[in-house]
Formats: sequence, structure tokens, C-alpha cells
Amino acid sequence: MRALLALSLLLLPTMAMANHPKPPFPDGLVIQASLDCTDGESGEKGFCIYFVDGSGQQWLGFYQNDVIAMIRKIAPDGSYETVWRADWFHSI
Repeated sequence: MRALLALSLLLLPTMAMANHPKPPFPDGLVIQASLDCTDGESGEKGFCIYFVDGSGQQWLGFYQNDVIAMIRKIAPDGSYETVWRADWFHSI
């Protein structure tokens, strides 16, 4: 047990200095709007947050019960592409 504790204490400084991955949006995200909403495809009610990244690309985060359910990339013409969806979202 002491050996395991000693090993973990020796590794702690190297783990703390590990390189973290770069964020996918290096310029960050800026919230444009947030409101209660209903997903048009599934009819599910939730909370939407509209973001814009550093390049001007618009994104939509759809949340249910304070948990992200899906992320959509919004095109300038208003169409969208779902880039990520939680496994549990609208599964029944």
C-alpha cells in the first residue's frame, strides 16, 4: 500500500504538467441568445443557446434538464446540420 502511495506521489507532478488538448474553438464561443424552445424534428421541449465562434459560424446547443442533448451547426440561410446528438435524446 505504501509503495502505491509513493508511486502516485511521484507521478503527480508529471500528470499535472501534461499537455491539455486545444479547444475546438480557439477564439471561444459567444452567446448570442438563450430561450425556451421546441425541437422541430422531434417535438421535444428544451432550452436553446445560440452561439457564434471566432470565424462567425453560428451554433445551437439544445439542452434538456440542464444537460446538452444536441449541437447543430447553423448555415447562413437558416438551414442546419446536427453535428452531435446524445444517445439518450429522443430514443423512445
